[in-house]
Amino acid sequence: MKVLFFAENPGLYIEYALRLEKNNIPFWTVDNFNDLHYMVSQMAIDVVFADYSIANFSSFDVYQHIKEHDSDLILLFINQPSRIESLFVQWEDAVARDFPDKWTEELESLLRIVANQPLVDYLPFKPARVQDLLEQIENDSEKNLYRESIDTASLVAENPVKETNLVPKGIEPLNQPVAVESNLIEEFYRIKRLQRLSFEEFVILDLLKKRKTEFITIQDMMDTLDIPNDKKNLKKIYRYVHNIRGYLEKQKEDNYSLMHVKKGVYCLVSIHTE
Repeated sequence: MKVLFFAENPGLYIEYALRLEKNNIPFWTVDNFNDLHYMVSQMAIDVVFADYSIANFSSFDVYQHIKEHDSDLILLFINQPSRIESLFVQWEDAVARDFPDKWTEELESLLRIVANQPLVDYLPFKPARVQDLLEQIENDSEKNLYRESIDTASLVAENPVKETNLVPKGIEPLNQPVAVESNLIEEFYRIKRLQRLSFEEFVILDLLKKRKTEFITIQDMMDTLDIPNDKKNLKKIYRYVHNIRGYLEKQKEDNYSLMHVKKGVYCLVSIHTE
């Protein structure tokens, strides 16, 4: 991928440029709008890392200008004010929000290198395996089971049947089914309509709300979903966290923020607006 840095002061991006050079990734630099316009019109630049202060002039909205003239180019800011501590997470959210069709393994690899985010067994464009396809089919089947169980629970909640206790007095019944609260199901469908969260994502969100202000680890989330701690599920959990953060940012009634405490540790906090 071809990278362009846009800033008057090279000191803002020299650290990022060193990482690109170390990984043999070509990059170019410009320090004014005219050179920026000329460069993107003459070269197939993939990503522009821009200084937020210079690219946000009211007299010239470079962000809007680039989107109108080059829809294939991804513009990210190297110093945009944000509550998010991790630069990689900030860029990941920006791409998901503004360029949802551009997220590829190659782009993820580039952003991780620039943000100095360690790669975990990462191989761009690795070949497919039959085992991965079988796991995908299994996951799809599990999702269908979740959907069917939710529909069944909803039907039972709407049409309650009077239960008859067939267990003699003094004997504890075995294998009691876990009752699904109807209000929890209603809350899931309300959230799903707004953000399209999966049921597993909803379960993690419910865990975060129940343990608000506590430190919740990735392992806590895996234990709640009853899934093994492996590389595949680790990527899944990080994707869930990203989607939950996007849902929380859209909320108007419940003002929560998902704070990244440290690697693998999160905390749900309330934001009180005056």
